[in-house]
Amino acid sequence: MWWDGGDRAITAREKATIEEHGPSCYAIPLLPAQAVDPADPWRGLYLPARMPAPSEYGDLTHPDIPLWPDDREDALDKLVHAQGFDFHIVAGDFTEAAMDDDDELYWEELRAWNPEAPEGEWRLAWKGDTEDGPYAWFVRPMALRPEPVTPPAQGIDLRAISMESAPRDGTMLRLLVQFTDHATEDTDGAAWTIGANNHDRDGEDVWKFTGWCWAHDHFTEGKGTPVGWLPLIDGQRDAAPGVGK
Repeated sequence: MWWDGGDRAITAREKATIEEHGPSCYAIPLLPAQAVDPADPWRGLYLPARMPAPSEYGDLTHPDIPLWPDDREDALDKLVHAQGFDFHIVAGDFTEAAMDDDDELYWEELRAWNPEAPEGEWRLAWKGDTEDGPYAWFVRPMALRPEPVTPPAQGIDLRAISMESAPRDGTMLRLLVQFTDHATEDTDGAAWTIGANNHDRDGEDVWKFTGWCWAHDHFTEGKGTPVGWLPLIDGQRDAAPGVGK
């Protein structure tokens, strides 16, 4: 990018045209562009102040929009991405009469249309007519993409339910146990494990649950007192009053 010595920046194509036709095109010498601030994610491109005046039809084209070297009319999104910018298209919301007219009323609305930028730091790069109607293009440095939002983890609520409501029909449950031996965690507090109580079938109100033998590194029967419980899987939540509440 080069400057014409005044307030207007010119593209390399404009510079080549000027040099081809001689210095008579400009009364002042061409100066290299000012150094780009390395902290500027826009790198000095797509400045709104450099947007030329609209055409008689209302078209706007920013000089920083890249063009294919062979002037092909392919989509420009790949070139804009190569510049390091995201590309967003906005359709014009014209009146039905203007869309049907496709003449003076249409161009009148195009001239009056001020496209609204998407949410975030976007700059207008182009506005005009296409085969599919009025559209505008906005660009934003990829460096300004918002941080992705990580959805909250979907899992079982680990707030234990009182043992008074725990099923005693042999259903396997998650049990919060105050271990006296073979604890599943190397901690002084209660730890989670799995187990069941078969009282409704055999009449014995005894909780049996998994423990860990720390001496020989294998599962074994745990010893202690269950102090809370949760369903083993989400499908059992309906049988657990107060889960997650």
